[in-house]
Amino acid sequence: SVILDVGHNPHAAAVLRENLGNMGFYRRTFAVVGMLRDKDIRGVFEHLRGRIEVWYVATLDNPRGAQASELAAALQEANAGGDVKLFQSPREAYAAAAAEVLEDDRILVFGSFYTVAEVMQARGLI
Repeated sequence: SVILDVGHNPHAAAVLRENLGNMGFYRRTFAVVGMLRDKDIRGVFEHLRGRIEVWYVATLDNPRGAQASELAAALQEANAGGDVKLFQSPREAYAAAAAEVLEDDRILVFGSFYTVAEVMQARGLI
């Protein structure tokens, strides 16, 4: 199962957290995330604390895009939990997550319109 969410602020992350809890059972949740630097990155990650088993953080190819290393640091500051893997693009991050996902897992793609669009393009959806 793949969930695409364009939310990119703490309020949207709080709604996303609730929605993830209401979706039924999934053994693991993998998150593919890329965000713009001017967003409250730590605040978003704090709302998802304990909900993600593996974070696939990606640098966005955008002048305002946060680097994967910045996202990884924000995850640590937010004490979000889970393993963290760094990638140069959302496309690469999604490919890595898709290679590890099992039937009862899910992949959450979120953080920016740019992140979701790049993954949708990689999946041939746009």
